[in-house]
Amino acid sequence: MGSRIDEAIAGTRGPAVQAAALLDDRLAQSIADSLRSHAGIASVRFFSLPGGEPTLLASAGAPPLPHRGMESLLLRAAHLLLERDVQLQHDGTTVGSLLITVNPDEFLQRTYARIRDETVRLFGTSVVIGLVLFLLTMRTVTRPIQHLVAALEAVDPNQPGAARVPAQESRHEVGFLTERLQGVLDRLHAEIDARRKSEHRLRVSIEGSRQVAYEVDFTTNSRWMTPNFPELLGLPPGTDASAYSLTEIIHPDDRERITAEQSAFAAAGKGMYEAEYRLKRPLDGGIVWVSTRGRVERDADGKPIRFVGLTSDITARKRAELRLEELAQVDQLTGLPNRAISLDRADQAIRTAVVHGTSCAIIHLDIHSFHDFNAAFGHDAGDICLRELAGRLQRSVPDGASVGRVNGDEFLVIAPGASAATADGLAERLVAAASAPVDVPGGPVAPGLSAGVAMCPSDGKTAAEVVAAAQIAVVHADRDGPGQVRFYDPGLGRTAVARRAMERDLSAAISYGGLFLLYQPRFDTESGQFVGVEALLRWRRNKEILHPPSFLPIAEDAGLVRDLGHWVLNRALGDYADFTSFLPPGSPFRIALNLSPEQVSDDELPAVLQDALGTYQVPPSAIEFEITEASLHGGSADLFRRLQRLREAGIGIALDDFGAGYTSLELVTRMPLSAMHFERSFLAGAMDDKLRARIVRAVVDVAQGIGVPTLVKGVETAEVHRFCSELAIREVQGYHFAHPLPLSGVRDWYFDRFGSSFAGVPRS
Repeated sequence: MGSRIDEAIAGTRGPAVQAAALLDDRLAQSIADSLRSHAGIASVRFFSLPGGEPTLLASAGAPPLPHRGMESLLLRAAHLLLERDVQLQHDGTTVGSLLITVNPDEFLQRTYARIRDETVRLFGTSVVIGLVLFLLTMRTVTRPIQHLVAALEAVDPNQPGAARVPAQESRHEVGFLTERLQGVLDRLHAEIDARRKSEHRLRVSIEGSRQVAYEVDFTTNSRWMTPNFPELLGLPPGTDASAYSLTEIIHPDDRERITAEQSAFAAAGKGMYEAEYRLKRPLDGGIVWVSTRGRVERDADGKPIRFVGLTSDITARKRAELRLEELAQVDQLTGLPNRAISLDRADQAIRTAVVHGTSCAIIHLDIHSFHDFNAAFGHDAGDICLRELAGRLQRSVPDGASVGRVNGDEFLVIAPGASAATADGLAERLVAAASAPVDVPGGPVAPGLSAGVAMCPSDGKTAAEVVAAAQIAVVHADRDGPGQVRFYDPGLGRTAVARRAMERDLSAAISYGGLFLLYQPRFDTESGQFVGVEALLRWRRNKEILHPPSFLPIAEDAGLVRDLGHWVLNRALGDYADFTSFLPPGSPFRIALNLSPEQVSDDELPAVLQDALGTYQVPPSAIEFEITEASLHGGSADLFRRLQRLREAGIGIALDDFGAGYTSLELVTRMPLSAMHFERSFLAGAMDDKLRARIVRAVVDVAQGIGVPTLVKGVETAEVHRFCSELAIREVQGYHFAHPLPLSGVRDWYFDRFGSSFAGVPRS
């Protein structure tokens, strides 16, 4: 190429550098078109170098078409002279290049002219050109390629980025190839490095999660697994775990199943294979639960070639599941089988008896008055008692029989093959085992067990029938008192049906109506004033009015006592405003409510009471709870705290039926009482017997001495009323003054007797 082309290139170098640096394809195209317009230039290719990689930014003209004959030989010989790679630099940095191809026609014209003008020198010129081309080829192609091959032979496959290909002049194709090859090696090194880091993170993650990745090659029958596999098997780190075959380390109980599953999946399975099984550690025989997920890879013909999977250690989860399963079968307080397991065992025993024509006994045991026990001693003492009884019962049943806890204070004994006589003896032995005292806080107590016995097949041929018969029998045994054993008979069943119907009706009465309150007035013996009422619960069932003694035991068995208590509390407090509406302002007035032992131990009572007082706007001082001596049995600290909180809230606490039981005066002095109530029976004979009269007076004096007012119920005559006045009894109640009346009846009675003004009750 001549000086004119060099001048044209020099004139465009500045703008070309700017276009390459800024990647301005429009300016680049303008420069390429300008150079192409030069008569001696056939084509122009404009390259930029963003990120070091050559990128075609613009081009003009097309490579010359191949010539034939001599022209073709000349052009091939002068190929390197027809192209020029012009480097474009900015501040010492190459930003692009111009690859310019000279017009071959012009070249040929000059060549032919020289041939015509200098024929003599043709041979010499050809030799010189050939030599030049040879040397140029050696310099620009052969030697660089040799260096390139040597460098490639020295490349480490594991560290391709460490190899450096000898740099070449980038204006030649070999230089361009060298740069591209070095770029490929660098990218390959980066990819290998990234893959190694990814594999390292995956390995750390797998090992940290106690997971093992593995691969089984079916073609070579070889295995690969992550290095933490020995740890999973309890082997020292670095142990060659492949020495142990899979069938060898799979637990014998799971081996056949897993081998069959994996073979079937490898042959035809698609998707993901999943299984849970046990591994047996080779050194210590320990068990490891694992979960495996994997898939089969196949060749083009669908033949399995390898299995790739991930195995996770799930031993902790399996142990937790087994523990939960155990918890679901065992009563946590006593350690005995729970209700579900006991009933399942009863079902199995009775099925066996029916199939083989043998017998089976079911014994239902119930702790007598356990509600009262808890109320008196507290639930902690109740738990101690249950655990002790459970141990005694377990030690008392013969081999082959089982005992379980089926309810709060109820146990079930299953005795397969037992006859009626054997069952009777076993029941007596169990009842006797429970009669020995149990040490609880507050002193030793002897709990009483009641036993109900039912036989298969005479009392039923299914577990449901026989267990139900035993439950009916124990209810009747419990009514006879502790330590009783009753066998089921059909008559008891009819009674139980009636009792269950009564339970349903009572539950419906609490929710939908049928219960009502009567109120019996009370009077102050000194002033004769009407000072309050006692609320008395009644139940209208069909056409009959039932009193509490006829349905409270049923309510206790059915767990309805608290619901009854809440109903009475809300109804009585709701009536308070009606009572005070017809009494003079400021008149003393209290509503007395009977509190059962179960209510005394009810943790919800304070909240229910507070809510009712707020709802009906009743002052706490207008409420008095009457508790029986049975509720104080044992005098637990928990009971004292409950009553003390009620007294601190302003609620009155009265000891009811004092003298009918065995409550000690020492216990009375410890209780936060606001009153003591005597039954008429306590005064019986005292009016005619001076010694008894002195005893009664002494008890009243003790009560007054500790600041506890007294009340006598059941006053039916004026004589008893006068005697109460002489004893300085504070309040009286009974038929002598008024029968229990509904709210409207109390209002009518009040206005009937006293008119519109408040007056006292005559002493006679």
